[in-house]
Amino acid sequence: MSKQKSKADIEKKIKNCLEKAEESPNSEITRENIRKARRLAMHFKIKLPKEAKKKFCRKCNNFFNSRNRKIRLKKGFLVFHCLNCGGISRYKAGN
Repeated sequence: MSKQKSKADIEKKIKNCLEKAEESPNSEITRENIRKARRLAMHFKIKLPKEAKKKFCRKCNNFFNSRNRKIRLKKGFLVFHCLNCGGISRYKAGN
């Protein structure tokens, strides 16, 4: 018998990892939880929620707060600059 994990179970694990990342004061634990959530989502081909994607840097998995990112509005896009690694993420401003 193989272990089949349902999509709902994986989504719960991803949500749990992201919640742990938000609560943790330690940046290494936060990065590890974000990395784990992203890997689970990629492995099982599940999209992360839009609001969750905007909470961390794609490049270094650092959880964003007001001290480690800059947000700019350029030509209808929100541009997030990570002050930790220099990574840039762009999102449509209306969404």
